[in-house]
Amino acid sequence: MEHPIAISLLSAVLLAYILATADFTLFHILLILTSLFLTFYTYIIFSRLYLSPLSHIPGPRLAAATFWYEFYYDIYPHSYRYIWQIRDLHAQYGPVVRINPIHVHISDPAFYEEIHPSDPRRKRNRDPWFSHYDKDTILAGAILNSMDHGLHARRRKAVAAYFSKKSVRAFEPLVLNKIAKLVARFEKAHARQEVVNLIDAMNGLTMDMISSYCFGADTRQLDLPLYAKTDVARMVLGVKIRALGRHFPYILNTAMKLNPYMVRVLNTLGYPVVDEEQQLITRVQHVLDYPDEESEEGHRAIFATMDKSNLPAEECTARRLAADAGAFIGAGTETTGRTLAVTAFHVLANPTTLTTLRAELNTVMPSPDSSITLPQLEKLPYLTAILLEGLRLAHGVSGRMPRIATQEVLTCNGVTIPAGAAVMSSIYLLNMNEDIFPEAEKFEPARWVGNPGLRRHLYAFGAGATMCLGMNLAWSELYLTLATLFRRFDIELHSTTYARDVKVIGDCAIALLDPTSKGIRVKIMGRVKE
Repeated sequence: MEHPIAISLLSAVLLAYILATADFTLFHILLILTSLFLTFYTYIIFSRLYLSPLSHIPGPRLAAATFWYEFYYDIYPHSYRYIWQIRDLHAQYGPVVRINPIHVHISDPAFYEEIHPSDPRRKRNRDPWFSHYDKDTILAGAILNSMDHGLHARRRKAVAAYFSKKSVRAFEPLVLNKIAKLVARFEKAHARQEVVNLIDAMNGLTMDMISSYCFGADTRQLDLPLYAKTDVARMVLGVKIRALGRHFPYILNTAMKLNPYMVRVLNTLGYPVVDEEQQLITRVQHVLDYPDEESEEGHRAIFATMDKSNLPAEECTARRLAADAGAFIGAGTETTGRTLAVTAFHVLANPTTLTTLRAELNTVMPSPDSSITLPQLEKLPYLTAILLEGLRLAHGVSGRMPRIATQEVLTCNGVTIPAGAAVMSSIYLLNMNEDIFPEAEKFEPARWVGNPGLRRHLYAFGAGATMCLGMNLAWSELYLTLATLFRRFDIELHSTTYARDVKVIGDCAIALLDPTSKGIRVKIMGRVKE
């Protein structure tokens, strides 16, 4: 009944009946309210279909008329499957498709850098609907949730130097220290003949690295029996809930604002609940109170060294910066951890790839215990190719990231996209584009060797002025971790299959796996023989 003509006819009939009735009862009042609702909804649908500046964009009429189309594929009954429906819509309608009343999706890889331009003068705001933005929630303070282009740029600039290649290079001893802890855990697993879940282990490694980077002290995930399994599961649940929050923002945002009060009530009632939000605020406040304090790991925390010169006082509060801390830890854990685990799976599943990699590593690491530096590893073409292919197939960030060109009319394949429209591409679909990556689902490092131009089509870290802030740190982790593990240990896959444990079956900004998966499991068979 969402067709505007049908709804209008029904409304007219109801109004005629009411006007012809002398006595108004509760039934008549309900009829009036129903009629008003249907009339209003008819106007909304009519506006979306015929009056919207996006009305000329190709795509299914139902998707243009209502958000329930997206809900059907992303929430219920098909959970987190809209990205594959979008792929099918492009096959039917072309490279430019209207996927809901306010969003335009682009499949043309060449257009991605128009959505995310490098020139900071080309303003690109974020989309409040997609982020179910509410200025009163703690999430609103994060760089990632800065809707306004200028505000995002100011917040990013304040911490950008800390994530520069120079700063990451200085942080390298700490990265190696965390890897050494992981190596010790793997040696114990070998001695005890334990099975290791690589996803949990790598997430433990990356969470300890990014928390040390932010606060100068880690969260001891590498000391836990299950590594970061519990904390990452909570993070993933939070990301999955956000897809629902887009459709019901008032419910989710209200719950988020009530969270501190709910925690206090539960604690008062005798249920010990950790207030993670307050923990982050407390840790940031300590850094702000003691900015010159050297951390237990020998470096100053990010919030002590950030450039506050372009930020007003309200932007430098512990609560606002805690939002960034939470975003840094979330973004710096699961994405890189998953990439490490998935890349390791593909190397282990392809003996020829492993043999070739080890032969190359031997040139800079003559023995399994050889020390190594990032610049040495960056010069290895096959290791670099493996990491590029791993980034492409891990889908650490898989989903669409809408941007609004506030001052530009964009044109893609002859279709005009008006200024103010939210435009996006899905990174998963770009990285699986068969025209650019033949046999896209196949792990093939050789496609990158001697083909430097291909790198411009890899969007694992985004593109343009808003490219991933932690990219340099992620590269450092990827190079140093995988080189160390594959040079030191003989590792075998254990009860792990691509279809169940690696293949992406859902998208909610991050990639989702089969819920029956027990992870990418391996056995440490011993040290590599020299």
